[in-house]
Amino acid sequence: MAYEVRITRQARKDIETLVPKLRRKLHDILVNLLARDPYAGKKLLGDLAGSYSVRLTLKDRVVYSVDESSKTVYIERARTHYGDRSQSRSSKETRQEGVMSPSLTETTRSDTSRNPMASKRLR
Repeated sequence: MAYEVRITRQARKDIETLVPKLRRKLHDILVNLLARDPYAGKKLLGDLAGSYSVRLTLKDRVVYSVDESSKTVYIERARTHYGDRSQSRSSKETRQEGVMSPSLTETTRSDTSRNPMASKRLR
């Protein structure tokens, strides 16, 4: 059974910065690997506990979480190493995003819930 794939807004921004070759590679990873076997990635620890990752490039990873009850894979980041967690969101926050089937669509929730300063104006 194939899993549904959803992409967060932050992951969509990451994807937009990728060169076309890496976008194709990412699409292959999402459709041919994660949608079929979401536990194929490396299980992460620490702040990222509950998430998994697969390698996109030598330094970049696709960070994602899995909701087994809804058979959904949530792509949290698509161009980051683990240390860049400050820009990533928790698994629970990403689960209320837009739907991503193998055709891949974008999510809609804002990032202000993770970072309360994001909605404040700087003076």
